[in-house]
Amino acid sequence: TGIEEETVLQCDNEAVLSIGFADLVINNVTETQIGNSRKVEIVVKNQGHSVVESATLKLLDGTIYGEVVGSENITQLLPNTSVSFEFELPESKFDSGISEAARTYYITVDTQTEEYNSSNNVEELKIYPNYQISLIAGEGGTVSESAIAVKDTNVTVTATPNEGFVFDGWYENGKCLHGIPQTY
Repeated sequence: TGIEEETVLQCDNEAVLSIGFADLVINNVTETQIGNSRKVEIVVKNQGHSVVESATLKLLDGTIYGEVVGSENITQLLPNTSVSFEFELPESKFDSGISEAARTYYITVDTQTEEYNSSNNVEELKIYPNYQISLIAGEGGTVSESAIAVKDTNVTVTATPNEGFVFDGWYENGKCLHGIPQTY
């Protein structure tokens, strides 16, 4: 006929684009201490590109297979967002009279969501006991009050001789600690 027929095809095209996996990371761990109370704040971040539908954060005592001290469920953590949890730790676990060594905890984040890097889902945490410093003055002077020292902090102790007396030295378990000044 001389007239060309034009055929138009319509399609429902649907595309799925995935640019990467989720990637949970233990982003920050902070220990705080108020009086005899110790708390650990743990921030978990999804630094990947996919949503994490669910995960479990655990604080474990001693080993990766230790007693669960605390556990929290994480639901729907979007990419590039964080969630924070706080766990309270009993002061009885940090008695420096029993041991001056750090107490070890493990933090784990478990998920069924496919992740880019799961090696950053476990972190070791060391928490140190406080140290009681007891001071006793000999005859002829006074010393500053006893104190509690927290790891990586400085505590200043001072010996003040009474009039007519001279500072002789600091003693530990009956032995003189030579070369240590009156204010230490």
